[in-house]
Amino acid sequence: MPMKSEVKKRTHEQLNKTRKMNRPVFYILFIVLFISGCNSENIEKAAVEGSYVGQFKSEYSIAFDTIRINPYNINSGVFSIVHKTGYNRLTNNMVEVKRYKKKEFTGIWNNETRQLNEQRFGRAYSFSPDGKSLLLGSALYKKIE
Repeated sequence: MPMKSEVKKRTHEQLNKTRKMNRPVFYILFIVLFISGCNSENIEKAAVEGSYVGQFKSEYSIAFDTIRINPYNINSGVFSIVHKTGYNRLTNNMVEVKRYKKKEFTGIWNNETRQLNEQRFGRAYSFSPDGKSLLLGSALYKKIE
């Protein structure tokens, strides 16, 4: 009958042998998952790029918005956001001369939430699964390019 220490030694040796045999499988699996994860993230980030337009009307104004999103550093998930607005104020049921505003922001892609987070004011740009629309607050924008 083997002694207790011999049984422990054999069990420990068998465990080490099993671990060594499984290491290459683990490394290969890890590399495949890592590469596939990186590629899908970059594809998603690339799909965010483009121009989005929206038209809005209230009792005080009529507005036409364009949001342009360009990659600044796609590997780190940084995007430039240019938000242009042309609007007419409505006073006493009269349409005033068109005015323009342009704002520039920086956004960082969050892969967990699938949103572009603008840094200055903390706005979250959410994208439809098909990539054809953008939601900013309650405003819906359609992708044109």
